Amino acid sequence: MLAPFQATIIIDDDLEHVLASSPFLKTAGHRVLCFHEIRDALPDLASQVSPIVLVADFSRAQTTGWRFVQEAEFDHRLFAVGVIAVTDQTDDSTFMTDRTDMTDVAATLSDPCSQASLMTAIQEASVFATVRHSTRLKALKATATVRDKANAIRVTQGLAPISAAVWDRACNTLCRAEFDYGDDWQTVALAQIIDILSEEI
Repeated sequence: MLAPFQATIIIDDDLEHVLASSPFLKTAGHRVLCFHEIRDALPDLASQVSPIVLVADFSRAQTTGWRFVQEAEFDHRLFAVGVIAVTDQTDDSTFMTDRTDMTDVAATLSDPCSQASLMTAIQEASVFATVRHSTRLKALKATATVRDKANAIRVTQGLAPISAAVWDRACNTLCRAEFDYGDDWQTVALAQIIDILSEEI
């Protein structure tokens, strides 16, 4: 079961799915937030300070789930979201496995799914989100250390501090490096961050 400070967020354009899943999860002790569209859920997803689980529709190319992972790729605030992909495309084994953006998906569920399989997927996604949450906290700390020192030097030189958007990109790079690049992640991350900062210097 999810820790009390975590949330399960359901985004589905099929209202019946939301109505069916939400009461069951609340009865099981989950804090549940439901949305119809990804744009409505993003502020809540981005403002969470602890790991969370997102249940979303991945059945078609432009459904809510795919739109979320496209947003999450560039926003470190969405990095610690354990995504559960709900799809009715289980008869097509290539629909999910051939996607290059599946690294943000923690578990896959067939549609319709049983309550037991939903709970199992939530547990998997919770572990996934907790690991990523820890990674993000380290990235935030490292980025803040470099930011404070770099901006202090720039102020003494009469230069404006580097913008927050640039540091957000650097943090996102650190978050994703180990997952995207494996053993060489530190070298790749450093090179990417130097490129990001060089645009401002």
